[in-house]
Order: sequence, then structure tokens, then C-alpha cells
Amino acid sequence: MVWVVVTAAVAASATYAWRTRVPFEQAQRWLVIPALVATVAALWGSRLRSNGDRVAWIAIAGSCAMTAASYVLTFADAAFDAATLDGLAGLLRAPDRTLIALGLISMIAERSPVRERYLAIEATIVSLTATLVMWVFLIEPALGRSTLTDADRMLSLALPASDLVLVALAARLSLGYQARNRSFSILLVGLVARLLANVLSYWSYMADGVKGGPAIHALTAISLLLFAVAALDRTGAQRPVVAQHSVQLDRLRLTTIALCALTPQAVLISLIVSDDAPRSTVLFAGVVTALVTMLALTRLWGLALSVRDLTERRGKDRLASLVERSSDIVVLVDANHRISYTSGAVATVLGVDSQDWVGRRLHDLELTPLVDTWSEVADRILTQMPDGTLTVEATAHHSSGTPRLLEMTAVNLVQNVAVAGVVITMRDVTATHSLQRQLSFRADHDELTGLANRAQFLSRLTRELAGHQRPVVMFMDLDDFKVINDTMGHEAGDVLLRTIAERLARRIPATSGLVARLGGDEFAALLPVATTAQAAALAAGFLADLREPVVLSQFHTVAASCSVGIAQPEEGENASAVLRNADFAMYRAKRRGKSFIEVFDAELEHEIARTEEYRRDLVSALGREQFALVYQPIVRVRDGRLVGAEALIRWNHHVYGAVAPGDFVEIAEQTGVIIPIGWWSIRQACLTAASWLDDSLFVTVNVSGSALRGASIVDHVREALEQSGLAPHRLVLEITESMLIDDPDGVAEELVGVRSMGVRVALDDFGTGYSSLAYVQRLPLDIIKIDREFVQSLGRQADDALTRTIVTMAHNLGLETIGEGVEEESQVIGLAEMGCDYTQGFLFSEPLTASSMAAMLEDLADRDDVRRPVDLVIAVDAAPAPVVIAPPTPATFAAPPTGSSVAAAPPASARRALRSATPATPATPPAAAPAPAPVAASAASTAPAAPPAAAAAAMPQARRRTGHDEELARLLRPLISTGSSDDTDARRDARRDARRDA
Repeated sequence: MVWVVVTAAVAASATYAWRTRVPFEQAQRWLVIPALVATVAALWGSRLRSNGDRVAWIAIAGSCAMTAASYVLTFADAAFDAATLDGLAGLLRAPDRTLIALGLISMIAERSPVRERYLAIEATIVSLTATLVMWVFLIEPALGRSTLTDADRMLSLALPASDLVLVALAARLSLGYQARNRSFSILLVGLVARLLANVLSYWSYMADGVKGGPAIHALTAISLLLFAVAALDRTGAQRPVVAQHSVQLDRLRLTTIALCALTPQAVLISLIVSDDAPRSTVLFAGVVTALVTMLALTRLWGLALSVRDLTERRGKDRLASLVERSSDIVVLVDANHRISYTSGAVATVLGVDSQDWVGRRLHDLELTPLVDTWSEVADRILTQMPDGTLTVEATAHHSSGTPRLLEMTAVNLVQNVAVAGVVITMRDVTATHSLQRQLSFRADHDELTGLANRAQFLSRLTRELAGHQRPVVMFMDLDDFKVINDTMGHEAGDVLLRTIAERLARRIPATSGLVARLGGDEFAALLPVATTAQAAALAAGFLADLREPVVLSQFHTVAASCSVGIAQPEEGENASAVLRNADFAMYRAKRRGKSFIEVFDAELEHEIARTEEYRRDLVSALGREQFALVYQPIVRVRDGRLVGAEALIRWNHHVYGAVAPGDFVEIAEQTGVIIPIGWWSIRQACLTAASWLDDSLFVTVNVSGSALRGASIVDHVREALEQSGLAPHRLVLEITESMLIDDPDGVAEELVGVRSMGVRVALDDFGTGYSSLAYVQRLPLDIIKIDREFVQSLGRQADDALTRTIVTMAHNLGLETIGEGVEEESQVIGLAEMGCDYTQGFLFSEPLTASSMAAMLEDLADRDDVRRPVDLVIAVDAAPAPVVIAPPTPATFAAPPTGSSVAAAPPASARRALRSATPATPATPPAAAPAPAPVAASAASTAPAAPPAAAAAAMPQARRRTGHDEELARLLRPLISTGSSDDTDARRDARRDARRDA
């Protein structure tokens, strides 16, 4: 059928061209150039296209080639007359419009929506509107002015009719696009230019009998060149976006439809208004206007239907997509209580094919509700009110046997015509519930040990107290846990904590109480029905459990210990107060040593209150001048001479009087007050040492870790030395091993700066930590102080070997040693054998006030002419209140302001007795050299008595052990005191008590 129409169109055009031939004009020969260019470009462009577009451009190339051939034929004017030549050229141009139409049809077929009826309606609207406009304003006036025969007039209608077909096809193709490339737009402009050229040519011939003119030739050339540009444009190879749905109307389509719907009406109105319009034309315009209006309304109605259908389709597709792709199972139960639909999520959640449930009764599903039976739950689901909602949880089993917890929400939509059933949504909440349980467990339990945490412990204790119960609380803190973390690593610390938690849980099961880890290395236990005595016995058993070694790693095994505090609530106390009381009891146990148990009592409560007062008053104690320094002499072992003293801090509280250092130093560390106290101590010690008569004596001052980690100690030490005028080598700063463990690099940096000024550094309490040997060689040290635990345990073979190793190591490193805490004669003998350089302790002197220290130095200066060593023991009365010693001689010595210790040198009469009793030549040790008795508070000195025979008999043994008869005799002379052995033991016990207080 298409070929018939094409053949008829070509025949009609050829017949019209032959019958209407006119003499040839030479001026149009130049058009052969753009025609040939368009032909070659179209053929080249067809290579860039594919499928239908390639066929379309081949057809356009054929049209351009026929046009070029017609112009080429005009060059053969010598063989034909002008009219015949023009007729032949017209015959060659006859297929022009037909070939372009075939190209447009091929493009339309390539873009698929050929069968879209709404696009055909839009093209028909455009074509009818163009037909009406061309007939009214072009064809009918031209036919009226034409001199052709009726047959030629009818043949002439084939040309505008074919142009109208091209318009319809171009409109159909253009309106089918949703996005147009540059090549397609240029092609449309070229078709418009060709249409205008054809219209002007038809009008010119029908009116004047002339087929060409400059304007017509220019438009023809422009159309051919536009075809060439469109063919060569690279964007033509891009596949355009096609309007697949009629509802996708862009601005061009909407504007075109609107103009085409209004134009026929405007034309009809203009014809009716004019008086000279033929009735046939008015009738034709009315018919076309009616058709265009009907088609436009049909298009709009179709648009409305398309929007509705598309909306419904999109809604259904969206709903189906949501249901099918949702992770929730959707089940539809019809009015017969049978499942009519199941979403595909059932295969994902339960591993069951969705069709397996279809057709089954709701009661037949294998579900287990958390409450009631599934049959009862199914009845409630099916019998609920219309539009009612019911939510239950049930357990189902996956095809693999794994249980799944489902949260089911049932909605009764039986009265909804579109649903007519009950919709059940099942959501897999297994992972959610598992996560909730984990989060709940973590909120109440310690993640590392699995024990209860602080929040759960306090909550349980609060409930017990709210029930008017009096549960016992045990507070446990591990000893030296920080050292394990620092030296063995946090993984080893975690292993230790888990092991201790297991042993504690075995000792106190859940039926007996609650065990919790409060944080770090702190544990607590709640015993609802136990007494404090039972709790103490239970704690003792737990301490025994801890002694069993714990394997931390392949190379580390430790035996743990802890301090335990026990408290029982009083009336009105809350959970925090009870836990705090147990914590305070634990700290008191920790101060006693390792593996101790303390019960909170009234005394500890008063101690806590006093500690809080200390915390408040420490800030203002320096301003009130309540601090003072006392000095404990340091004696050289080889000759017994006094070489220095250690400065010790004392606090004379305005209410409580003398406060032991152990009661306030830790508080000062916690509050930061220790830093200004440390600077004051260094300055005061330097001022005191600078006033001593013997400028060879040194003074040692303890430095806290906070001072080393805070502001630069170098500046403060330099300032103290400048203010006092003390020589730098006479100042010794003592540091403890704990400072090295906390920050060894920072401590070393500060100590290097101090030693660069000439100040010496001593390592205090050596041997009590864990890492001393690793730091001794690295740090700038001068002196090592052997801890009193090693000194006081001399006489046991293992301890002697360890102490001897420390002394030997220090000497090999070029360091001096000081033995601390000397209280017995055997300790001095042992240190002397090992080669220890210096000693200090209550055996020689208790801490002295600055004035007492000055008096003793004055006494030694008086005896320096005979180079007598220190051969006296300066005793202390540990009275709690300040005491002033008033000997019968003019010289008096003020007691320290703290009132905790009183010491003085023997009065002049005692010194003269010592001189008269001592032989002038010290080669032979006196068998019974009298020593001054301790001076009692507010009492005069007493005359020395003869030493006991047992003490005198001990001297030859000492000489045989040391081999240093001369020096050892002078060293031990002060130890041979008068009085009975019971009195000696009493004084010894008093000295030990005073040491503990100091």
C-alpha cells in the first residue's frame, strides 16, 4: 500500500512537471553545487548512523542526488530546447518529496513509538491545521489566479499535498522526542526551508507562470546546505531520548498542540467576518476546525486518562515493589481464614517458598507466641474489630532449624473492598532483640569481667536500703595493679582482672550476694544477710584465693593481693554514703600494708571527717606558717662522723596540733598543694643548712612527683640557692621510684638540669619498686638510699645477699649509699661489713628541730679539737603537745612547732662527764665508757651510770667481726647505755613508736 501511494505521488509530480514545463533559466545552474554537497554529506552521514537512521539518510541522499541531477541536466541545453530540458529536469525532481518522506518514516520507525495513537493524533492536528492555512491563504488564491486547465490544476494539488505529508511526518517525528540533539534540529530547520521554497515556487508559478526566483533559489540552497550540516554533525550518532509515554509532554509538544487547536478557529472567524470568502472555503474551514477541536479534546482526555492510569500503575507498581522487596513478610488472610497471598520475604526470613503458605489456614502455621498458644492468638487476629490492629510476638523456625523471633502486626481490612481480608505483617526482630539484650547487659555489667558494674551495684544497694535492710558492703582494691599494667602490659592486666573476677564470683555466688567491678582495679560485693564479722571471714577466704598464682602470659606469673574495706549502713544513709564508707575502710587497710581487712567504725568516721578538714585547711596552712622542717642526722659509717641531715616536713594544725606526714602528704598530692609545700621546703632547708657552723654538711629534701611534672624545678632550686647562699653541692634532692615509673623521660630531663647546677640527686626507698635497676644507670644519680625494710631485715641470709648486691651495684656505678631506718646495733655492723657509706635512723637521732640541730652542731664543734666522732644518742619524747626542754645550764633548745618530737644535745655537764670518761687515746676502746642517757621532757640531765656487763662483753665479738677495732669502738660507744636491759628495751620500743608516728 505504501509503494502504491509513493508511485502515485511520483507519477502525479512527474506529469505535472512535464505538462507545466517552461523555458529553462540559466541562473539556477549554480544550485548543482549545494545539491552535490548535500548528496555527498548525506551519504557520508549515513555511515555514522545505524539501522533506520542509516536508511533515512540514504533516502535523503537520493533526494539530493535527484535534485543535483536535474540541475546537471540543464547543462545539456545544446541537445534539447529549453522547455523540453525543463520538463526533463522536473521529471528528475519528481521523487524529491517522496524520498524525504520515506526517510522521515524510517526515522520514525527507528524510534519505536510508531503505534502510539496519541502521537498520531498530535501529528494529525498539526497536519490539518497546516492544510487549512495553506488552502485558505495559498492554494485557493493561487488556483483562482491560475490560467491552467482544470486537469493541470488538479495535478498541481499533488505538490502542496506532498508538502503537507512532509509536515505531518516531521511533526510526528519531532513530537515523538523527549530530548532532541543538534543534528535533528538542523534537519528540521532544513525541512522547513525546503517547504518554504516549494510554497513560494508553487505560488509563483500559479500566479505568474514563473517557477523560480532569487528567493526560491536561495531557500533551496539553504535547505540543501542544512541537510549537509545535519548529516555531518556528530551528535546525530547519539540515540535521542524518545517520549515512550504519551503523558510525557514537553513544552514544544504542548505549545504546538495549543497553537494548532486555536489557529483553525482564528482562520474560521476571519473567513466568516470577511464578505468575499467562498462558501466552500468557509465550509472547509469549519470542518477542519471541528476535526482539530475534536482531536485536541480527545488528546486532552487521553492525557487525563493517561495521567490517571499512570498514577494508578505507578501506585500499584510501587506497592508491589515495596511488598515484594521488603524484608517484612506480608500475609493476606481472606474471609475464609485461609492465606491467599504471601510476599517473597518469607523465603528470605524463614527459608520457605512463598507458595507453601498459600491456601493454608491461619491456624495451621507453625508459630509459637511468647504468650498463650498460637490457636488463641490466631482467633484474636481473625475476630478483632474492623480496622483494628493487633501486635504480638511469636517464634518461628527457619528451614535450617534456627529459631526466629517475629513481630506480627495484624490489621482487619475485611470491609475494605480492595483487600477483603486481614493483612498480617511479620518482621524478623531476632537481631534487634539480641542487640537489645546485649545493650541491656552492657548497661548493667562490666564488659571485661562480666560482673555487675557500678550502676547496677548502686541500684541494688539502693533497693536494699529502701526495704529497710542493712546489707554489708565489701570494697576491694588490688595492690600494685598499676605496676603490672605498666611493666607487663594492659593485656596482662586484663587477664588478672578476669581471673580475680572469676575467683570472687566463686567465693560469693549470686545466691549469696552481688559482686561488681566498680572500675579499674576496684571490686565490690553486696552481702544482704551477712554481718561484718561474716563479711570479714569471707574477705579472708578471698585473700587466700588470691594467693594462688595467676598465669598472665608465657613468661609472667604473679600472686595477687588486695586491700578490703567493709561497711554496714546506719539509719538514714544512702547507697553512695555506704560505698564511700567501705572505700575509706579500704584505704585504711591499704595504709597498713598489703592483704589487710578493715571494718568501718566510729573511729574511722572521725578520721574521715578529720581528713576532710585537713583537705580544706591544707590550702591555708602555708599562709598560717603551720609547716616546719625537722632534720634527721646522717652519719658516715666508717668513722661515725655527722655528714648531713634529711629535712622532713611537719604540720602543726591549729586545732589538732601535730599531724603526721602520712596523714596529709597524700592529701596534698591529690589537691596539688604539695607543689608550693615542696618549693617552701627546698627554700627553708637551704636557709637552715646555710646557717650551720659546719659548712661541709649537706641537707637532703624530698621532691614530689607533682613538682617534677609541673613547673620547672630548676628555676625554683636556683632561686632557693641564691636566696640562702648555700653551696649547690650541699643540697641533695630525693626522688622516689614511683616518679620514674610514671614519667622517666620527664624526670630525667629535670634532674639533668638540676645536676648541671651542682646539686646532687638521691634515689629514695630503693628496692621497693619494680623497675629501679632499669633506671639507675640511665638517670643522673649520686646517692642510693636503701629502704628501711632491707636494713631492718638484716641477719637473714637472703635479705643480706640482696642488700649487699645493692651496695655493690651502687659502688660499681660510682654512687654512694645511705642505709635508712637504723635502729639496732647489728644493723650498723651489717651495713659496715657490706661497705655502706652512710646511715640514718633512730639509733643515732630522731628528727631534730632547726634549733636543736644547731645546738648539736655547736656541741660537736666544741669537741672537734680532739676529733671525737658522734658518740651520743639524742632521744625524743613523742608527746602530742609542744614541749620545751629546760636543762639546768643556760643553754635551752626550743622544741619543734609540731609538738611531735623533741630533741636536744646533752647539757654541758653531761658533755664534760663524757670528756672525762673518755680516754685521751682512742686506740683501745673503753670497756665501760658511759653514754648520756636520753633527756626527758622538762627534766634535768642525769649522771651517766656504768654500762651493763652484757653490753661490755659484746664489744670483743664486734671487733672480731669487723676487723676495724678503733673505728667500730667509737661507733658503738653510744649504743652501750646505762640502766637495766628492761630499760633499754623500753627505750627501743619508744623509738619504734616514734618512728611510726614520724
